Amino acid sequence: MIPVEIGEPSLCRQLYDPTHNHQNMALHLDLLPELREKAQIRNLAIKQRAAKKYNANLCPRPFVIGDLVWRMASSARKKDGKFSANWDDPYRIREDAGGGAYRLEHLSEEEIPNTWNVSHLKFYFSWTYIVIEPILVTPGVLFFLTWSFFPKEGFGQGGFNEAPLFNK
Repeated sequence: MIPVEIGEPSLCRQLYDPTHNHQNMALHLDLLPELREKAQIRNLAIKQRAAKKYNANLCPRPFVIGDLVWRMASSARKKDGKFSANWDDPYRIREDAGGGAYRLEHLSEEEIPNTWNVSHLKFYFSWTYIVIEPILVTPGVLFFLTWSFFPKEGFGQGGFNEAPLFNK
């Protein structure tokens, strides 16, 4: 079998001009950084769109030092198999280690040695206990002594609230 180009040269070979070819190659080399820059800008725009779409559904969970949090119980710490609690006892945030990592401490202020990521923590919401003590000062006037107790902060604000015993 004899190649076609031996007998009949192709159109590319007939129109080939070495000087014109070198000029075109030099022009393309000059335009190459611009093409790379356009591709880099397009790539950056795609990444920004993806990050914006991802961050739209993201709920940040910043904790403040002193907040009470639940710590996720790993399978190694679970004692009762699948019926054990998914979250461990409440812990207090001792320090913000940065990057979403926190140092914890027990409520007895005993420090836990390692850091915990925010994805393994959730807020501990405690109930508010309100103690109301009625005090009869004079006939017809009743005072209520109220105290709010928050387990996180200790005793809250208290005070006297005057309430008439009956309407005159």
